[in-house]
Amino acid sequence: MKKRTFALGVTLLLAACGSGNKPHSPIDGTWHAVGTGGNGMGQFDFTITLSSTSNNRLSVTNSTFTGSALCFLVQPDISGTFNGTTDAFQLTISGALQRATEELNGTLNGNTITGTWRLISVYIQCGNDSGTFTMTKQ
Repeated sequence: MKKRTFALGVTLLLAACGSGNKPHSPIDGTWHAVGTGGNGMGQFDFTITLSSTSNNRLSVTNSTFTGSALCFLVQPDISGTFNGTTDAFQLTISGALQRATEELNGTLNGNTITGTWRLISVYIQCGNDSGTFTMTKQ
């Protein structure tokens, strides 16, 4: 009887844990981002897939970000964070050879992220720029 009770307890525990699957985060999915404002150098329109990982970090895949050819010579490195408690979102897009970095900071509300972006560059051709953005979950 004790063995049967123990086995039943272990089975219920495993079922409650979801067999190791991580909980779904509202940030997980494909997003369409549009950045406006500024002088035009930092504006963007791209699609990206985000997935939450540990320590508020994001896994970023399937990005169609190209940015200005002057600032982003090749596909840039993209990293980000999402705090599920405060809904704070941050994305950093770093160009090759450190020509430029674009930073997005915003807040998730339902299926939309809104906030501000800024382009930072040491190259005169890229300049420094800023504006607002909206990301919509697809």
